[in-house]
Amino acid sequence: MSNRRFSTIVVSVVISVGAFASAGFSTEVTGSLTFDGLPVGDTFPEMGFGGISAYNVDTSERTYGMVDGGEGIYSLELAEGTYNISIVVGEAEDTDSFSQLPGNLWGNQTGVQVGSGGSQTVDFLMYYLVHLTGPYDNDDFGASWGGSALDCPFGPEVPSSFRLEWDPVPGVNRYEVNVTHFSCPEWVRADVIATSETFVDIEISPAEAETVSLFVRGFGTTGDSVTAMPYLNYDNGSTGTFGHWLHAGEGDGRPVHSSNSSFLIQVARLGGVGSSYWTSDVTLSNPGSASVLATLTFTPRGAEGLVDFEVATYEVPAFSCRTIKDVVGTLFGVTDAGSLEISPATIRAYARTATTGDEGSYGQSFPAVAVDGGSWASHDGGEIVRAAGIIRGAFRTNLILAEIWGETGVARVRLVDMDGVELGVKTYSLPALGNIQINDVVKVLTGNAGLEVEDAQVEVSVTSGGGRVAGALSVVDQGSDDPITVMLE
Repeated sequence: MSNRRFSTIVVSVVISVGAFASAGFSTEVTGSLTFDGLPVGDTFPEMGFGGISAYNVDTSERTYGMVDGGEGIYSLELAEGTYNISIVVGEAEDTDSFSQLPGNLWGNQTGVQVGSGGSQTVDFLMYYLVHLTGPYDNDDFGASWGGSALDCPFGPEVPSSFRLEWDPVPGVNRYEVNVTHFSCPEWVRADVIATSETFVDIEISPAEAETVSLFVRGFGTTGDSVTAMPYLNYDNGSTGTFGHWLHAGEGDGRPVHSSNSSFLIQVARLGGVGSSYWTSDVTLSNPGSASVLATLTFTPRGAEGLVDFEVATYEVPAFSCRTIKDVVGTLFGVTDAGSLEISPATIRAYARTATTGDEGSYGQSFPAVAVDGGSWASHDGGEIVRAAGIIRGAFRTNLILAEIWGETGVARVRLVDMDGVELGVKTYSLPALGNIQINDVVKVLTGNAGLEVEDAQVEVSVTSGGGRVAGALSVVDQGSDDPITVMLE
């Protein structure tokens, strides 16, 4: 913890008004100061200084008292009335200037009714003020910290994908980071990220929410939240917030390393063999109790997904589902095939890619692959994904691969027969968030145009790079073009 002297003033929030009726007698108000069920001196013996301020909401007068942080007690002499009381405890001698900055303890009670004469006990639960260290240091912001309460987006600018970091809180064994997304200024969604570390990775999609409000909660032995965020004033000097606002800078590109996304690795709007013309309908389901504005990011087949992509949003009401017909044409206005990233991951999704024949439509369905699931190959973890059911003869089999993590990867594709005997192997370089399709995978991997197999399987591993590669087989009837889908797992 820093030993510098503090100077920011605590701002009390007025929520009640009562009639002031002083009878000329003062009341001694005292109480204990506890943190996570213990006197503050037990957990923070170095915090021997403090200050307490009682604001009379009837007269607008402020009264100050004495605080002994080491003993965990305070005292005030107050006239009869209704008060908002704020208290700060810290290491610095000038903590009695009510410095609500990182590393201090803070407590606040509003609407405290004080009688006339005698004594009264008001105990305080104290909260540790979290010290953020990345992507910015909230100990460096003063009374005008660079945000704005008038013009959205609010707060400092950060990359669209960043790591939120903070100093450990004494006695805390787990954290929850509340991330509330706004699309200037409408509410989009609220996420809660649980962790036992002192960091989380956060994404702000420029298309869905360019502003977020962050609040770090820490939980100790009692199971209750024992942290608060320092109060930060906006640059107009009249408005502040406990939640810390940040916004994504323009032109930061596409977020990577998303654990809050899923991928449909194959969607299409293009012609096929003969007269077939394939389009994809995507169904989005929201099992939650609040409406969600989903973000859909389309990457064309063979493209570099960090630079060549299209983004759209689509609202899904609470407990509802919506189907987007011909999603590639409807939302993105292109004729192509590729992959579709969908966030947040709470949205459940699948795609049906179909064409119309003489007797109706026929096609295949693709379920979404979760980024934080296990249905992908990775070099770092050594994971391999497999699928059986490859046929060549009356059917042909195509292989679809998509990178879903935001890093390049070299995928090794190995074909084996029903007994595990290798038939062929090749490697393919996948760009970050890119996707490819290997048509007639048996012919390509073996180099034998006449080879027929009844039952083979494929395995995919990542031999280099940090990418995560998901895959699926499309087994197509040679006569009717009717396909089935087999996901690699």
